Amino acid sequence: MSPKKKRRYREKKPHNLRSIMAAIPATVSFALFLLVIVESVINDGKITRILAGLGMIFFIVSIIEFYYGFREYKKDDYSTVSRRVGVILPLVSFLLWGALFVIGIFF
Repeated sequence: MSPKKKRRYREKKPHNLRSIMAAIPATVSFALFLLVIVESVINDGKITRILAGLGMIFFIVSIIEFYYGFREYKKDDYSTVSRRVGVILPLVSFLLWGALFVIGIFF
């Protein structure tokens, strides 16, 4: 077994770019979610089919992003902040879209 690399106190771990790349579509998903909510408020609860389709696509993409971000979260060689961003943002995106679809089904 190879010995673990010991880092000095001042040395910082590098950012995990794969986790950050998983978080970028989640931020786009938040923007689309806000657009859907605003459009729904303006049009009295009705949105276009294009926005509904994009919402469904981003719902599926957020599930994939969460899986990918969680897989990257297990790697200890990178900074904790970048790994958490890659998990938390897709999770919140998934929960927002999921809540919107559940509310849409029941109401």
